[in-house]
Amino acid sequence: MSLVFDLLIEMDGSRAAAQCKQWRTWNFGIKPVREFLGALTDTGIDRGIFITLAGYTGDAKLLAAKHGIEIVNETGLARMLELTDARFHPVALEILRDQRKFCPKCENEMVLRTAKKGSGAGEQFWGCSACPGCRFRMAKG
Repeated sequence: MSLVFDLLIEMDGSRAAAQCKQWRTWNFGIKPVREFLGALTDTGIDRGIFITLAGYTGDAKLLAAKHGIEIVNETGLARMLELTDARFHPVALEILRDQRKFCPKCENEMVLRTAKKGSGAGEQFWGCSACPGCRFRMAKG
């Protein structure tokens, strides 16, 4: 499995892993949570936290709850940061100010494009930088 944890915490013989996604306009479905669960199981890690700036589908929430994976959205992350001094740390601030967008399908960076034809000609949208391999797009916003 190629999933790499974004954060691995070991303390007093217990391990926890976190997976973070910064998609703001895409609710997570069951697939990324299932992949995270598989990686946790494969590595023998007993606690998982899945963090995203968006929300989760009902199926994703049910699977996470069934397996004890904590899911955290943007509001929950903000609360966590408020409880620590991390909100003042230069690296944390740099991450929080990052305005880049990443494709929810292939995780490549999205680029701002302008439609050249069709009913939306002249309108801007976010398109995957891996295009034409990945043709994911989302509205500018």
